[in-house]
Amino acid sequence: MRDSEIQSLLTELFPDQVAVCFSTGQPSESDLLPEELAHTKKMVGLRRLEFAQGRACARAALESLGLPPDAIPTGSNREPLWPEGVVGSISHTDGAAAAVVGHGAQFAGLGLDMESAEPLGDDLVELICRPDEEGRENGKHAKLLFSIKEAIYKCIYPTVQTFVDFQEMKVKVDAGSHSFAAEAHTPACEQALVNRLEGKFRIAGELILSSAWLRSR
Repeated sequence: MRDSEIQSLLTELFPDQVAVCFSTGQPSESDLLPEELAHTKKMVGLRRLEFAQGRACARAALESLGLPPDAIPTGSNREPLWPEGVVGSISHTDGAAAAVVGHGAQFAGLGLDMESAEPLGDDLVELICRPDEEGRENGKHAKLLFSIKEAIYKCIYPTVQTFVDFQEMKVKVDAGSHSFAAEAHTPACEQALVNRLEGKFRIAGELILSSAWLRSR
């Protein structure tokens, strides 16, 4: 698929009030701002370039939202530290990167994940999928569950401020509406919070695209 088509699909996965940017452009460390470079010292090779590509997308999304293209350093759990009053998410896979940003007054969290559509290996299914999750025996569906959970975790992190394991979240997919429902299995995340989650997914060629958002109260 062309970049413009994937950009359109990603935009459709989120509410109108957010800004999304997708790119397969050649990343460069020169795209990083000084505050961001400080977080790349222990990164090597591809990881540094992915970081640069993701930050470039994030700044483009900020500009689309009418905000300054500020630096986005990294927190203690490797989460992006957004400018005050902004929430967002960054994802990258196989030479592509994407970012979504929104105003904190409208959203408590945004989650975006992109994964290759390659089936999840049997060894990883046991780590990613709960025994009672539907479709876990299908490697492609298991990969979709993985992607949706990644989007959920990114979305709820600003609220729960802690890591939630894959086994601590159950996801049920509605293929007809390209949506999902989630069920928390950890005291770190109240079900009432998960009940407020909204999200969608699409499979676009060789890419799985997943979104999640929490509206501010």
